[in-house]
Amino acid sequence: MGSKIFKLSFAEGVNALRSGWSISIFTIITSVYTAAGIFILGIFVPSHQVAVYGNADRLARAGLSMFGPINQIIAPRIYSLMHQGFRESIKYIYRISAFYFPVAVLIFFFIILLAKPAITILFGDSYIESVNILRLLGLLFPIIALNTILSSFILIPLGKDNYVTVVYSIASALSLGAMIILIPHVGIVGMAYSVIIPEAFALISLGFQVYKILRRNLAES
Repeated sequence: MGSKIFKLSFAEGVNALRSGWSISIFTIITSVYTAAGIFILGIFVPSHQVAVYGNADRLARAGLSMFGPINQIIAPRIYSLMHQGFRESIKYIYRISAFYFPVAVLIFFFIILLAKPAITILFGDSYIESVNILRLLGLLFPIIALNTILSSFILIPLGKDNYVTVVYSIASALSLGAMIILIPHVGIVGMAYSVIIPEAFALISLGFQVYKILRRNLAES
């Protein structure tokens, strides 16, 4: 009995480490193209415009970071359920998603409504342009929520770490390319789209892979 508990604990520990490693890779990739984006933005637009974008970006990132602790609670439970069977884990993921995604959508609508007073109170009227940028970046909440469900809750527990890493590596290259093309023409709005476009690409790529896995498993059952 003690040996069995040890084996299960060891297996779950390895899975937790693997999940942590994958999440770290995504964090590094995201940090690299975010830092590169600010540098590229500084080349093409005045410093005030960089600050305008930076204000909105910091608020959006602060909101997104709140999902981190929730993800760390959910992921180990999913790994545990994967040992009990695919169907059980999918049922749990579905229940979690029914709460997780609507919350992200709700936050997006709050951003639409409260962006102007938040920017005015925190940064003053001179940064009113940050309002529209923050509203654009608000789209990241529902998109990243779906990407988290697809990658961290489904694909990584199923051992598809490499696929997810490749997707986000391509997304990073896509983001940098979009920055170089869009920022010289539409400035900070182009920067915002350059952050949203790779997440949308990741959503399509991850969603397609999850669809194939679900179809295969349902066909076999």
